[in-house]
Amino acid sequence: MSLWPPSRHAIAGVRTLPLRFAPVAGEGLDSWLEAVARGYDIPLGDLVSSCGIARTRPTAASWLSLTCDEVCRLSHAAGVEPEAIRAMTVEHYGVDVLRGDEVRHHLDRALWVRHASSRFCPDCLRESDGRWQLSWRLNWHFVCVKHRCLLADLCAVCDGAQRTRPPRARRVPESGIRCRTGAPPSPACAADLTGTDVLRLREEHPLLDAQRIVDDLLDERSPHLSVYGGNPPGRDRILGDIKTLSQWIFASVGQTEIDRHLPADIGTAVEAHRRTAAWPHGAAWWTARATPSSLDTAAGITIALEVLALDEFSSAAAILAQLMGSANSSGPYRAAISHGPALTSAVGAIHRAAHVVTRAEQKKLMSRRFYRGTAASPSGIAT
Repeated sequence: MSLWPPSRHAIAGVRTLPLRFAPVAGEGLDSWLEAVARGYDIPLGDLVSSCGIARTRPTAASWLSLTCDEVCRLSHAAGVEPEAIRAMTVEHYGVDVLRGDEVRHHLDRALWVRHASSRFCPDCLRESDGRWQLSWRLNWHFVCVKHRCLLADLCAVCDGAQRTRPPRARRVPESGIRCRTGAPPSPACAADLTGTDVLRLREEHPLLDAQRIVDDLLDERSPHLSVYGGNPPGRDRILGDIKTLSQWIFASVGQTEIDRHLPADIGTAVEAHRRTAAWPHGAAWWTARATPSSLDTAAGITIALEVLALDEFSSAAAILAQLMGSANSSGPYRAAISHGPALTSAVGAIHRAAHVVTRAEQKKLMSRRFYRGTAASPSGIAT
């Protein structure tokens, strides 16, 4: 079912607003609507009702999608081109979440949306006076390339995740730079998010390169990843490979291999995070696939892209085998990489080759242990 073009009578009864508020480049729809409501000093529900949009939506993430009729009404009321409004929704990435369960599943798999929260860059919030980027709703965005820093996951004061609930329809939206964590009737934390401490990265850092490659994929540009040869699969299949590998890497691969493949600043940060989160059995890891921290995502995606960028099949298989050899065998996601159908044929072949190498190494190790035990036993029976 197509939601475009809008129906003939989409804008019937919708009046134009007297003032114009331009969206910030890359801004999410929820952030822009809140900024407009603050500009008029009216409750958000009153604003969206006057624009012909439903006052309430079930989740915070559902504010990032509109029907085509709603796009048309909002464009007419706010004086903003429909293309600019659609660019503030997940349709910017080629997906419409209002088309049913099949598309929502596709969205979850390809775009890895953070339905429950949003990351943020403190510097971007400061410069834009509290406007929130659409990309921060995706797990694929873990670094701010402009300010060369890791994105923040939580408020530094209350440790609360941000934008976890739909905006309150009956209130004038609060400032976007303030933490809103807190359940009514208790007051929100209201800490200044622009003061959040984040990990700063040097120029030409591998995490920045990894983020640029992901950005190219999301914008449907085709970065060169040697493992796919001259006939790469579609964007969503490549993202599926990266997602599967990265989830397995941050949840299962041992610290020795993490340190081997990442700069010291990231390796040290991952080690500290794993200690505080009781890796791999702490409660944080049971939901890490859906909402991993920016640090975990950065580590997993950067290493995954290192494997996919190798020119030689044998080299890619060898590195993946090293990673598999250090993997924790009892973590909650130890089998994530074994989801064969989730991998493309190229990466699936590398995984199978790496698995063969890993099993051969395990057999050698068991053989050495057996013979050492036999030699140490006076009776000639292995101990």
